[in-house]
Amino acid sequence: MNPARFYRTYIKPRKDLREVDLPSRVDPQEIRIEKTMFANDVRLYYWKDKHIQCKSEIEARYFKVWLKHGLTAIEIPADEKYLAEIVPILEKVEKNVYEVAEEKLAGYREKTQQEIIDGVFLKVHETPPEYDPKNKRAKKPAKTM
Repeated sequence: MNPARFYRTYIKPRKDLREVDLPSRVDPQEIRIEKTMFANDVRLYYWKDKHIQCKSEIEARYFKVWLKHGLTAIEIPADEKYLAEIVPILEKVEKNVYEVAEEKLAGYREKTQQEIIDGVFLKVHETPPEYDPKNKRAKKPAKTM
């Protein structure tokens, strides 16, 4: 499964989405999740001491994947239980993208490899419209795993 298919399958069908703007200036080496001494205070750091305040660690993990790859806006489901179910899937998708890239892009510079990987994640916003069974010309979506 690629990131665009993940997004079409697990995110777009939801009715409880909110769009979150992510920062455009990010240092991948600085991205980290930290809990503070307050009970529900989770921060996702992305540039020097700048951070995004998150409701939970699972929300921070969700944003972290997209933030690392250059997305500046992403939709997130409001249901925390649902988010807890899909974040491990998203992290597995990310891991698979890196594994395929490592195999297929061997010999390319590391920076070039990362740019290609980021491009795969940026395709999320170029997702085709959902299948409409009334439209006879529309293609049926491919079956997912």
